[in-house]
Amino acid sequence: MSITLENCIGEIIVAKFPTEIKDIYFIKDSINRTPKGKIYSKYFNTIKQLKNHGLLKKTKYSKEINLPTSRSSSSFDGITEIEDVSSLISQLHHEVLTWPDIENIWLKTTNYRLKNIKEESNVFF
Repeated sequence: MSITLENCIGEIIVAKFPTEIKDIYFIKDSINRTPKGKIYSKYFNTIKQLKNHGLLKKTKYSKEINLPTSRSSSSFDGITEIEDVSSLISQLHHEVLTWPDIENIWLKTTNYRLKNIKEESNVFF
């Protein structure tokens, strides 16, 4: 979790609940020390518990650089027209389909959904 995200969450809490004090939820030390507050503590305590229970991998620092892998071309990599995507999404919402049909439509609309997620995430940060 980044410091800017924690700061943003603190500001949202204060905006929703004006009687709250932001310093309780997030304080960034001026001497570049670890931030303090309920948000920071909750996040790192949760991560620590997940690692202790084996639900999250413990990170080991290495100098190895991970290069992005490319996906092999498949049937759903082709560009699907927007009209086709809207009709396929409409089918998912309104028709009773078999599971193989649902999987097929889901694969065909993957690129469209990923594009929408990227566009929506740019709005927030």
